[in-house]
Amino acid sequence: MRLSCPSCRILYDVPGGVIPETGRIVECPSCGRVWLQKPVAIADAETMHPAPTDAETDAPAGDDENFEPPPRLEHSPEVLRILREEAERETRLRQQDATPTPAAPERDMPAARDGVATETVPAPAPAPARPGGTGFARGFLTALVIAALAVLAYVNAARIAERVPQAEPALTVYVEKVNAARLWLTVQAQAMGLR
Repeated sequence: MRLSCPSCRILYDVPGGVIPETGRIVECPSCGRVWLQKPVAIADAETMHPAPTDAETDAPAGDDENFEPPPRLEHSPEVLRILREEAERETRLRQQDATPTPAAPERDMPAARDGVATETVPAPAPAPARPGGTGFARGFLTALVIAALAVLAYVNAARIAERVPQAEPALTVYVEKVNAARLWLTVQAQAMGLR
C-alpha cells in the first residue's frame, strides 16, 4: 500500500495489513503532519489526496476529519525532578566512559603488510585477577560445604541428639525426611531399571 502525505506529498510504501478498515492515525516523518489514513486500493494511491489548497496549507496539522491529536501528558514536578536527575546521572556515566583510560602496553606491528601501511596496535590488557576466585567456584564450593554438613548431620544425628537434647525433635524430623527421600529415589531407580 502506498501512502502520500497531504502536506509535503512524499510517498511511503507500507504493508497492506497495517491500515485497518477503521483507519489509522499516521505521522509523516518528513514534515510531522498527522492525519487519519483510511485503507485505499493501490490504484487509488495517487489520487488519494488532492493537492492542498492555500487554506489547507495554512491550517494547522492534524485537523483531518475532526481529528484531535492525543493530549500531552503532564507530569508532576516530582516526576520531572526524577527524570532530570536520571538524565544527569546518565550524562555523567557517559562522560566517565568517554574519558580515556591509561594506555595499555603496545606491541609493534610490521610497518607495512602486502603494501598496506599498518599502525601500532595496543596489546590487550590482561584481565585483573579477582580476589577469592570466580563467583562460580565460590558458589560451587559453598554448595559442597552445605551438602557435606547435611550428610554429617544425618549420619551423626543420634550423637548430636545425645549432646544437645533440645535439637532431638528437629533432628528426628530431618532424619525421617531424608529417609523418605532415599526411599523415593530407590523406588524411582527400580522403576527405571537402574537397580
